[in-house]
Amino acid sequence: MGKFVPAHRLNATPTQPHRSPLRQALKLCIIDGAASSPLSYLWLPGNFIVAALLTEFFHLSEASYGLIVSLPFWCNFLQIFLTPALAHHFPAKHITLVAAWGNAAGWLGLTVALTFLPRDNPAASTPVFLGFFFVFSLLAAVNGVGWNSWTQEW
Repeated sequence: MGKFVPAHRLNATPTQPHRSPLRQALKLCIIDGAASSPLSYLWLPGNFIVAALLTEFFHLSEASYGLIVSLPFWCNFLQIFLTPALAHHFPAKHITLVAAWGNAAGWLGLTVALTFLPRDNPAASTPVFLGFFFVFSLLAAVNGVGWNSWTQEW
């Protein structure tokens, strides 16, 4: 006959080193920060690429550009009222994914719209940029809170 094995050992897996939750959370935070920081910076209208596009290429006034750059701060304030209403009806995962995909679709829409906007008429292009960056900023603000809520569920 064979060697006796206790019943509790029949389905046992080989011992693996125990990973502490803190160590695993730190690893995930580092990956999250390395992946999301460049995207978060590029979404902001104050970055050097958007600044050059709006001020040098489309000749927006300083006041118009200043208003566009301030939109993320205004939208961070507005999301205080919007996010709880959304969270009441939808899970954090859905809020995060819809906001992220909406932001990506908006950037694609802006890319297409750039070909139709008049370069020499800031009065015509300023409202379009204000609208786009308001939507981008609001989606990014909701996405940031949704992402934090979603990762806390993990």
